[in-house]
Amino acid sequence: MTADANEIIKELGEAYLAFQSYQDTGYSETLWDPGTDKERLVGLTFSTIFKRPNFFRFEWRDRHPFKDAPEKIAVIWCDGKHSYSKYSFLKKQRRNENLGLTVAGATGVSSASAHTVSALLMKEVRGRKLTDLTNLSYLGSESLNNEDCHILRCISERRTEDVTDFWISKSRSILLRIERDYVLELGGAAERLKKDRFKSVRSFIRWFRCRRDMTGSVKRNAVLKQSTHYQNVIINAAIATDSFSLAGPAIS
Repeated sequence: MTADANEIIKELGEAYLAFQSYQDTGYSETLWDPGTDKERLVGLTFSTIFKRPNFFRFEWRDRHPFKDAPEKIAVIWCDGKHSYSKYSFLKKQRRNENLGLTVAGATGVSSASAHTVSALLMKEVRGRKLTDLTNLSYLGSESLNNEDCHILRCISERRTEDVTDFWISKSRSILLRIERDYVLELGGAAERLKKDRFKSVRSFIRWFRCRRDMTGSVKRNAVLKQSTHYQNVIINAAIATDSFSLAGPAIS
């Protein structure tokens, strides 16, 4: 009997909302224009810690794909009362209006890694979540990181070339891997980002990242393959509240 993909996604959402704490480390890699002379690989590593009701910290580190540049580190966090962000190009941390906006501001520059899990854990984080996806199908099962996983596929109803596969642990109902193939319309996106770049810090960050990573390529579309892995996932362990700060816990 084939498993029900919609029921699996529903169970995933219910599980994350019930977790009292969550921790992970992971990485995301994006391959631009695979198989062409424009092919390039960009990537980042990240870590997440969370404790209810709203203690949260997400850190990511990336490297400029074209230059021998130093590693860039950015952090967003909530200490239970106020939320903050600290980017490598800002000298000081910034206090934000709320946690939802803090995550939204980091979503684009973290290749969506800041949003995917935090949106499952916290209702105040807006935007499209995995539990909102439709047109799902069940591909089968596979062992990943020593866990038996369901594999689901989502094909965009608007663009059939936008295909996303998910690996979800059968025993823990947690997300362990995402693979996405899609086409990015660079021209229109770049123009919109440039037009809106001075509206907010978040808008400027998005425009700056686009200009940095896509110089010379903004007038065409790009084919992307993105792979995100969630490792060392720990559920419902005790986490000290002083971990939810700029310094945070040590990252392995």
